[in-house]
Amino acid sequence: MKNIFLTASALLTTIQLIILGLDYEFNLHQYYSSRIPVKPLGILIFAATVYILTVSLKKLKRNQQSVNIARFVLFGSCIVFTSESILQFARQFTFPDLELQERLIMYFRNLVGMSILGAVLSFLIAYHLKTKNTARLIIMILIILTVNYFVQLLWFNRL
Repeated sequence: MKNIFLTASALLTTIQLIILGLDYEFNLHQYYSSRIPVKPLGILIFAATVYILTVSLKKLKRNQQSVNIARFVLFGSCIVFTSESILQFARQFTFPDLELQERLIMYFRNLVGMSILGAVLSFLIAYHLKTKNTARLIIMILIILTVNYFVQLLWFNRL
């Protein structure tokens, strides 16, 4: 279990740091559409997180058959938290013009946000691994995406 955790955390951190490097080369943090508040950077990080969590939780299930959903969620959340802590620390060096207080707010806001996302993704993946109920999983994902869409619209005052 420890080996899976360390490998998944290191791999997710590496992928996110590569994506961060690509961001400054290809300007991935810009919105490409004014109607849909989605950035390519977010899509890439989301896809990497889902992939790493899926692979690591499947390996955990293979190694320990009796793992419950709560342990899956805790395990996946810890992977994302560890990776995001390192990534956000590295990002702080890319903002030389920000004050320390602004950097700390950004660091903790992003760390908490991604940790919550990691917990939600871990729950969805764990639920699917344990129950194999794909229809209910798709309904839960659609509900989460709908809620997220409306939160984004309210956040950006576009509703």
